[in-house]
Amino acid sequence: MVRYTIRRILWAFPTIFGISVVAFLVTTLIPEPPARPVSELSEALAHDPSSYDTYVESRRALALDLPTFVNESPRDVRAIVTECVTHIAKNERHVILAYAAMWVVAAAFVIFLWRRQLALKDEIQRLQRDLAAAIKDGAK
Repeated sequence: MVRYTIRRILWAFPTIFGISVVAFLVTTLIPEPPARPVSELSEALAHDPSSYDTYVESRRALALDLPTFVNESPRDVRAIVTECVTHIAKNERHVILAYAAMWVVAAAFVIFLWRRQLALKDEIQRLQRDLAAAIKDGAK
């Protein structure tokens, strides 16, 4: 029973993590639709292929081809990356403390479940002793 409980607990963490990652990717990394309708883009491509290339390059220059999560406002991608790296470097201690807090909570939860399992095991043994005593008393 203890092995079953431990196995279920250990499988819960990767399952929840996987579901969270998939939900995050589906909801945030889908690129924005093009600024122009598809029919207008196909007409522009039919009349002048270079205009389409110009359009694509202008969107890429403003980083509009990136998902909204990466590019919340149209700016240069290099500026966004530099800003993110600087922000992470300044707040590295907070990130480490947040991860440490998450691990402490997870460890406390596992310890709580382990102690609860021991208490339930003791309760089952007590009930089995009481049942055996009741059967013995009833047989006399």
